[in-house]
Amino acid sequence: MKLTGFDIIIVGPRRAGVIPAGAAPSVAIQSLFVSLRDDVGTIGWGETCLYPGPGGITTNSARDALRQTILPALLTLEFDGLEDAYRSAQELLRELPRDMLPAFCAAELALLDVAGRRFRRSAGRILGPPLRAAIHYSGLVSTTDEAELVRDAGNLRRAGINHVKVAVTDDIQTNLRMMDIVRNRLGAEAEIRVRAAAGWTADEAMVQLEALAPYRLAGIEQPVSPEDIEGLRQVTRAGLAPVIADDSLVTVDDAARLIESQACDVFSIRPAKCGGLINTARIHSMARTAGLGCQLGALPGEGALLTAAGLQFACRAEGIRWVENGIDPLRGGNAISEPDLTPGPGGLAQPLKGPGLGVRIRAERLMETAAQKISVG
Repeated sequence: MKLTGFDIIIVGPRRAGVIPAGAAPSVAIQSLFVSLRDDVGTIGWGETCLYPGPGGITTNSARDALRQTILPALLTLEFDGLEDAYRSAQELLRELPRDMLPAFCAAELALLDVAGRRFRRSAGRILGPPLRAAIHYSGLVSTTDEAELVRDAGNLRRAGINHVKVAVTDDIQTNLRMMDIVRNRLGAEAEIRVRAAAGWTADEAMVQLEALAPYRLAGIEQPVSPEDIEGLRQVTRAGLAPVIADDSLVTVDDAARLIESQACDVFSIRPAKCGGLINTARIHSMARTAGLGCQLGALPGEGALLTAAGLQFACRAEGIRWVENGIDPLRGGNAISEPDLTPGPGGLAQPLKGPGLGVRIRAERLMETAAQKISVG
């Protein structure tokens, strides 16, 4: 198989439901799609999700990385099978700087999708065989409005979703009020973890966690700024709630530093953040070896291809405690793909069947929302 051309399609922006630590309150995410074509007309699709601000990457820099570096390198190669495409992606990944990883995710997924379709194999096979017949996605509550909190928490309970993340603020009284509503609506058995959208200091985080202790948190995600590894370690050592490293964890080197520093209890891994399935699998393996838990994260607004990649991973990876989905399980499906990947009751999702990533993109629907398209070949 030889690749003969590619398209880069930029979609967005959309407001993020959970703001990354350190980012501006007005942060909005954008999606970038890649399609790859081979010499017999097979087409594969990939996607990444971008946000500006600290730890983020601009749409223009991701586009330029794909157009000038990543995709031209793939067009020079030939592939004998899915595993060969996987090995080639591994080689290219080794040479890329940190800030190209989100862009590489879109290219890697497109490569695995086109190779899987060409050779009639699931792209997930590079991760091993499916280990479970289904997964259950967690839910998200990301509002401080009391009426909306009551509605969203109630809807999650009625949907049978009992693993929930709540985006909290830097005001303790607001957080206590939010947690009262969420805990009362979801019940005593629900697992509730929180996300510190504002990014606290270690001391602030511990004060917040002491106040929230009666609500029996299952985890606190990124309680301090991404670069504050010592602060993350302090909060972890305090033992007030399991600490989930998210924005502090992007690369394999980040994972090694967090493990060495004993700076967290759980890794939050996400293909768009970590650079695709290859790096996500590497970091997951490191967490398992170190005895850490794992969360498979997602930004609200991630589309069908990232959702499909996450589902391929979650059905094959050991020890994933929580699985997030960028497609809201309560407010609608995903019009650009077949099948519809909206989770079922209880956040239920089953392994995808079929070649490649397991979804078909409706290109005409995607182009209705496109802000920019670049074609080569």
